[in-house]
Amino acid sequence: MYYADVQKREFTNIKQYKNFRSENSNFLEFFKVFPKLPTINKLKYVEKWEFKNFYLHKISYYVEPKLRVYSYLLIPKNTKTNVPGILALHQHNDEYKAGKSEMIGMVCNPQYTKLQSVKPDISHKTPNSKKQFAYAKELCERGFIVLAPDFIGFEEYRDNEWNLKDYYNEPKFLRGYEEMLSSKFLLYGGFLMAKHLHDMYVAISVLSSIKEVDSNKIGVIGHSLGGEIASVLTAFDKRIKVGVSSCGTICYKDFLNSNRMETAESIIPKFLEKENDFDFFLDMIEPTPFLASNGTEDVTVQGKRLLKKKRKNFEVLMFNEGHGFPDNVRKRAYSFLEKHLC
Repeated sequence: MYYADVQKREFTNIKQYKNFRSENSNFLEFFKVFPKLPTINKLKYVEKWEFKNFYLHKISYYVEPKLRVYSYLLIPKNTKTNVPGILALHQHNDEYKAGKSEMIGMVCNPQYTKLQSVKPDISHKTPNSKKQFAYAKELCERGFIVLAPDFIGFEEYRDNEWNLKDYYNEPKFLRGYEEMLSSKFLLYGGFLMAKHLHDMYVAISVLSSIKEVDSNKIGVIGHSLGGEIASVLTAFDKRIKVGVSSCGTICYKDFLNSNRMETAESIIPKFLEKENDFDFFLDMIEPTPFLASNGTEDVTVQGKRLLKKKRKNFEVLMFNEGHGFPDNVRKRAYSFLEKHLC
């Protein structure tokens, strides 16, 4: 089954998610159609690598009744029981050949759009510019059990056997495959953000099922696209006890006033009909502890306004750089996760 083959899938509504934060019923105004959850989800351990401080597992599991995906699971050495778990979400940056691998530092060709995943190897040297995004690896080295999945459209969650496989690698069609996925979900009344939420909901279930993980101590972290989804997911899923978003606050008003093509997951049908913006989701995160970090050169005036509002247990960290996750900011983020999970 092709990942892009939507017509053979089944769809349902939000009632299937037993861990949906029911107090946030405002979701129902826009999120009405979702893929179905898998009925059976026995995860498979596909491959294992030993690193200095942790074991890296490649695992597979179902995200829909007939759709299996791959993720990386990082477990510290000498792990006991009741360990906090972290769901780590990768960025976008048009890096379709490197999703989950960037978060463990297993990438090469760091220039824009050229980034590629490499097979895990303890001797691999992560490009300097990409070390800041290996937060799954760094969090595991600090004692967390970490699950690092691909978003659909990236790395191994992407069709590579089409007759026109080169079509989606042409520069002028850089986002073509992702846009095609989005369009197919729209035809069924769904959309890409709902699919991402669905897949990450399943990922939390998988992480919670790991015997060493304390299912009452689950956090989420992400940069850029990953930070955006981390924000929405924290408002969506009551199992998340703490969240971190790096450069993940988007602003729909800025998008409307620009001439750029926004990434497909941000297109939510009728979302602006009542002049909503991303604070629609940010306001639903409280009282779950949440840290949003943003570079002053990256976030706009409008975006800053979304973050200025006082929210319970919601912290904002601004730093004098651009769209990145620098060392000092990551350390603050890791301490924030440890404070609320350990």
